[in-house]
Amino acid sequence: LKSALKKDKNFWEARYQLALAYEKLGKLELTEKELKKVLLQNPSDIKVRNRLAMVFVEEKLPDKALDEIRELLQKPDIPAETLEIAGLSYSLKGEDAVAIGYLKKALEKEPGRKKAATVLSRLYLKKGLPDSALNVINNSLKHSPDDRELLYALSDIRLYQKDQKGALEIYNRILQKNPSDFFALYKKGIILINQNSFDEALKVAERLIKVYPKHFIGYKLKGVVYLARKDYDNSLVSLEQALSKSPDAGTYYSKGLCHFYKGDLEQAQTAFYNALDLKPDLSKARLFIALIHLNKDRLDDAVKEAKYVVNQEPQNALAHNILGSAYMRKGLYDRALEEFNRAIELDPNLVDAHLKKGLYFLRAGKSSLAETEFKEAIKVAPDVLNSRVMLASYYYQKRKFDKALKTLKEGLKGSPEDAALHNMISRIYITEGEVDKALKELKEAIKSNKEYLPSYFNLATLYFLKGQKQEAVKALKDILD
Repeated sequence: LKSALKKDKNFWEARYQLALAYEKLGKLELTEKELKKVLLQNPSDIKVRNRLAMVFVEEKLPDKALDEIRELLQKPDIPAETLEIAGLSYSLKGEDAVAIGYLKKALEKEPGRKKAATVLSRLYLKKGLPDSALNVINNSLKHSPDDRELLYALSDIRLYQKDQKGALEIYNRILQKNPSDFFALYKKGIILINQNSFDEALKVAERLIKVYPKHFIGYKLKGVVYLARKDYDNSLVSLEQALSKSPDAGTYYSKGLCHFYKGDLEQAQTAFYNALDLKPDLSKARLFIALIHLNKDRLDDAVKEAKYVVNQEPQNALAHNILGSAYMRKGLYDRALEEFNRAIELDPNLVDAHLKKGLYFLRAGKSSLAETEFKEAIKVAPDVLNSRVMLASYYYQKRKFDKALKTLKEGLKGSPEDAALHNMISRIYITEGEVDKALKELKEAIKSNKEYLPSYFNLATLYFLKGQKQEAVKALKDILD
């Protein structure tokens, strides 16, 4: 192509093909340069003008793209490609409604335009319209049933609908065509982790490491598998291997989680800040930093980080809850209540916000409102132990022992967590003078969880109070055994 141009600089077709070759190599500046030369020779060529506009889209320069096709958009019969470029450009500008209009017109003209379909689908999901997104992608799949990008768009819809099984089927469909598809393997691994299929997820990670040994993604996935298994030391080993291949915000975030759950809060904070250096809008990392500040009584710092997320993402319920917790610790109770109310409005199932709101009402002397919030916390998450314990403690302090017992007994489910509930039930029976019932509960506690040491201490104390010293000593010896 270059030799053809040396012979005849006006050989515009060769120059156009050279531009396309540069584009395939990802050399967009050179592509732009050659296309502009072609347009000087052929200013009325719609194909070349559209191609140049698309290069501007790829360079994330939507205004330049729109300038290039502005005259074409005034024509009575606008080409589908031009409509698509306009839609993509307005999407980049954040003008979603205009973008949707152009993309719909492009697909009406040419239903097989995959780029228009995938972006339109994403915009519909952004608007909370998964059915519209699904309709767009299914129509496009009729023209290209095995297209990778369309299948990925379909998987995004399934994930939006919380249909992980459906998304997994799509990734397996992609992998049938290409068993080494990088992204499909990784996404499959993440879903397997969410399904607690850790051994299968580990196999996927090992395959990624084998097929792409120089890439970080396999090691990252392996680290996330171990993290989900709560094997934090092995997780850190794999995550460090991933980071040695390439710095990555998600990998640093997972590293931060490992340190956080190990109780190494300062190391966790460093890892979360490393993640933010690479991706400043990674709000979940910033919220963990806020939690660490809360834990360390750095309340102003906690407020600052939580406020940052609230300002960036006003719909983030967890951010409002953490901000409310920081205000509560600072003694700014009315502002705390505002944040808890907003958190619950955004996510009625946010248990911690209900509990904190209940504590606020207790402090304010509004017992009935506190009781309502504690009940709501149990309603939205009946298996969360803390909510049940909080409500039972409230009833106990109010000497409403029947209600306390009912609350605790309804939480028994034959799991090791029952030990704590049996101990609380025992305490209520002791207060009521029902010593034999209290003894029975403590024995049930040990039966449900032999590792829960308070059961043995409470049992020994009760035996001492009854004058049964030998049984008390035996209960204490059982701890050593």
